[in-house]
Amino acid sequence: MNYEKLLEPYKENGRTAEGQVTWLLKKGLSKASIDQAMIEIYDGVERGQKYLTGHELDRALFDRASALAKADVIASLGQLEIFHQSLRDKWGDDLMKIAEAAKNAVKPVGFFTRFKRALIG
Repeated sequence: MNYEKLLEPYKENGRTAEGQVTWLLKKGLSKASIDQAMIEIYDGVERGQKYLTGHELDRALFDRASALAKADVIASLGQLEIFHQSLRDKWGDDLMKIAEAAKNAVKPVGFFTRFKRALIG
């Protein structure tokens, strides 16, 4: 995909694809979401999608990259919740086993207890 050729109708104010990426990075978006947004938006332009101005194209890129970044965060949080629950389940089972073992364990008789019993008889 030739971004510069697709960007020609929107070149006002010296707009470039590199400039768009830099601008989106400054907005705090991840490189992965920017790359995916660039592919999707410019694919639409290649297929005939029109924007009134370069600013409108920039906003479409920003909106799409933001939506992709938000979806990534939501997916990551979902995976984190699953991981956390699996740890909680594992620790919960282990703690129950330890507590049960402690209840049923024979407590060792220490030196002083044996000494006391020996003195008493």
